[in-house]
Amino acid sequence: MKIEWEKSIDGSSKIHAVVEATNGYLLAVGETSSKTKGGSDGLLIIVDHSSGQIIHELRYGGSKDDVLNGAVQTYDGRFLLAGSTNSSGEGSSDAWVLLVDEKGEMLWEKTFGTKGKDECLAMKLLADGDVLLAGTQNNGKTGDVWLAKLHDQTLVWEKTLGNSEFETLGGLALATDGGYVFCGNTGKKAEKGTGDIYLAKADANGDLKWNKVFGEGSWEEALDLIATKDGGFAIAGLTKSKGAGDLDCWLIKTSRDGFRQWDKTFGGKDADVANTILQGSDGGYLLAGNSKSQRSGARFTDAYFVKTTSGGELEWEQFMGKDRDDAVKTAYQLHNGSMVFYATMDGNNHNLLRLSDPQTLQLAFSGARDLADLEVSEFTIHSADGTLTPGQHSYASFVLTNKSDVDLNDFRVAVDNRSGADLQAWSTSFLGALEKDATMTVRIPMDVAKSINSGDQKLDFNLSSGNRSVKSFEKTVTLRTLQPAALLITDHQFNQSGRSDEITLKVKVQNTGDASSGPAEMRFTLPNGLKATSSTVMPMGVVGAHSQRDMSFVFLKTPQFSNPVASISCVILENGTESVRKTFDYQTGSGNSGVISGGPILIWTDPAPHETGTNKVRKSDDHFEFKMTVVSPNPINTKNIKMKVNGIEMDGSKFNEEDLSPPRIENTRYTYTYRNKIPLQQGSNRVEVVVGDQVSDPLEVEFTPQRANLFVLSIGPHHEDLQYTAKDAMDFGDAFKDQGGANALFNQVFVKTLTTPEETNMMAIKQAMFDLAYQWTDGQIKPNDVLILFFSSHGKIVENRFKILQTGYNPKYDRLTVDFKSDILETLSPINCKKLIFLDACHSGGAKEGFGGVSQAVVELAKTQPGVSTLTSCGSTEKSYENKSWENGAFTEALLNAFNGTTCSDATGQFQADKDQDGILRLGELYDFLRRRVPELVKAEVPNAPTSQTPFMPESELDKQLPLYILKK
Repeated sequence: MKIEWEKSIDGSSKIHAVVEATNGYLLAVGETSSKTKGGSDGLLIIVDHSSGQIIHELRYGGSKDDVLNGAVQTYDGRFLLAGSTNSSGEGSSDAWVLLVDEKGEMLWEKTFGTKGKDECLAMKLLADGDVLLAGTQNNGKTGDVWLAKLHDQTLVWEKTLGNSEFETLGGLALATDGGYVFCGNTGKKAEKGTGDIYLAKADANGDLKWNKVFGEGSWEEALDLIATKDGGFAIAGLTKSKGAGDLDCWLIKTSRDGFRQWDKTFGGKDADVANTILQGSDGGYLLAGNSKSQRSGARFTDAYFVKTTSGGELEWEQFMGKDRDDAVKTAYQLHNGSMVFYATMDGNNHNLLRLSDPQTLQLAFSGARDLADLEVSEFTIHSADGTLTPGQHSYASFVLTNKSDVDLNDFRVAVDNRSGADLQAWSTSFLGALEKDATMTVRIPMDVAKSINSGDQKLDFNLSSGNRSVKSFEKTVTLRTLQPAALLITDHQFNQSGRSDEITLKVKVQNTGDASSGPAEMRFTLPNGLKATSSTVMPMGVVGAHSQRDMSFVFLKTPQFSNPVASISCVILENGTESVRKTFDYQTGSGNSGVISGGPILIWTDPAPHETGTNKVRKSDDHFEFKMTVVSPNPINTKNIKMKVNGIEMDGSKFNEEDLSPPRIENTRYTYTYRNKIPLQQGSNRVEVVVGDQVSDPLEVEFTPQRANLFVLSIGPHHEDLQYTAKDAMDFGDAFKDQGGANALFNQVFVKTLTTPEETNMMAIKQAMFDLAYQWTDGQIKPNDVLILFFSSHGKIVENRFKILQTGYNPKYDRLTVDFKSDILETLSPINCKKLIFLDACHSGGAKEGFGGVSQAVVELAKTQPGVSTLTSCGSTEKSYENKSWENGAFTEALLNAFNGTTCSDATGQFQADKDQDGILRLGELYDFLRRRVPELVKAEVPNAPTSQTPFMPESELDKQLPLYILKK
């Protein structure tokens, strides 16, 4: 091994991992006790890969001990770091994740953990851009190994695996099927107890699939793990059970299913340890660690390197050392085949070294002869509309396919912008090897200047292998200034009901701007002879940037209408001003025949309407499986087949079980069997299959789900400055008691109200949450049920965490409160049903600025808990009010008005919660009513109120069609 450069690190610092970014930066992460804020700080050293020069050295942390154990580069060129912190979080230490830019400046940090000890020990970037975290949680009390999938700042899921079976976490690798493999030492409840090595696999959801144990009777340790080129895995560590004597390096090679294929030991009669492992371009393995077998009677260890063939046979070994202990701790293979090691040298010196094996480098720079078949495809700018705007940080991607006859080693992409400085792309990306017949997705981070001129930027891409240019191409990237909200009608469709004379007009509206629209509504005007059966005025609310709304308007034709064409006027008002006007012409005699001469013939075979005599199907689950025969004059594939449900083309990514059989060819006709499984909406689903221009006869699939039970927990703690919290909780709970039964929305309703001091102290509220979690575990709450929580109390931000104040709250002890995230959301997160939280607390609602607002905390927390919707009583700069005339809070009073079907009025006229007058109150209707009713109540009864009060729910959580309440007749 040849030393290319060596860089000394401060002796008070330790490096735990080294990785290479595609711009050639080396990221060395660990901990340091030098120049810290207190205790040890997390350490990031950014090093130039070619020279070893330190570009940036940064420390992160607080007043206690903090450490970084892993790093990955995100697709857009930021660096995600992970470890553990004692300076913040819930317990003695928490898992800690930071995002920094390429200069190491922190963009955000998050902690994840319990009240015990939690730490992140390893991380991997996943194919979808999310990140896998691995470590331990709660001192191992809830499981041995913690796995979590992180999307942006949100945990998609987290799992703890093992029950005293896994003592340590020694390595983490990604499997080819999307699963995760990890290794370490066995625990006391393992098959043979402690002292063996385990290798375990979890699937893409973090669920344990298998666990293998390797042991030879004495003591073994697993210290590193890699995925191998053949899809299997290799473990590096030590064994005392076999080899030349004392401890020996142990290399175990397994199949993709974890079965041992072979194992080898390396070393001499004294102690030898393999701390890390790499696989070279030749398929062989390099072990690195430390050894005392360099000479007989050695007092100190040397750094130890072992190179093997792909079958584990020894090719060479090398010792490297000075006067005192030397050891290699971690390693990373660079894009050109050379390697970077972190080692402790001569006792207390800490070094980063770049070493190379001349044979490996010779392989890396060989080849590159016939390169005409390097194919570039799927160039994409990753933004909402494929363009970039001022100050935006994103990336471009494209797919390379090496169709040449050689591997392209030390592969690089250089980017030159000939159009100016408005767009900055990483100038060179170092991508490793692109083997023959392989594909690679290349991602180039890009930054846009804050002040730009709209127009096209011409980028030149040059692809090279080593020092040889192999392909060049040009791409255009469009820059544009930010555009205001712009509502457009992008599509419409008329659908005739199969059960009545009603016709549904479906209108698709899109906001093509970069800002959210103002409050919008859609209005329809019908010609004489047509009668509206739904409201002609439909609120759309605020339409987010680059998002869309699907609106439905229902009408029927009366005997007085005889024209062949009906012209229906549609107007969109934004902030009360007309922004869009369009006329839709309905051909009153139109219809589909089902077969077009010369085109494909589409025949339903399962279900088969031509055999059953009906095109109607009833389903109680939310998916519909079908089979169809397609006869076509030309070959087709699944890309030629589209699905429509209620006239709207479905997103093909939702097809979990789409299949098209090979064709049977007869008389120049191609006959296929097409199968699919599609999701259903509750109610009527008009299902059609489209092949080219041909649309099948429709199937009317009626989805009537199994009736849900409703669980209501209503909590009203006592506070001296609030009079009606207990009454709020009692009235809210009572309102739902008659919502179950044969003709009701829910099968059964279970209401629990907590209002006494004994029921609303801190421990009692937390216990109530655990009781709900137990009901889920015990099967009392089922996936199709609905859980509603109501809180009427005070809310407060304590150390950037949202707290609900219990009876007996003492401001001296802010931490002794009910934490919304850990005590409510996290406790309830295993309950996999629809969960809705009504939160009536002072200063609650959607913060428009700063983290000081409760709503911002609620929104961020709710984003981490899929399936939870949180409706707060007011905005972040507002208070929620109560009044003697209501004997309730304004929020509760408005809720009761909605449930009672009360007709209310404001400056714009009269209104009720049930807008469509169907007797069913849905979440969207309730939300719109509360936002109109609550401010009016406060204005009328609390004229000197220092703030207004407008309820808020994050738009991402607003499931408008969720039925909540059957109104009393």
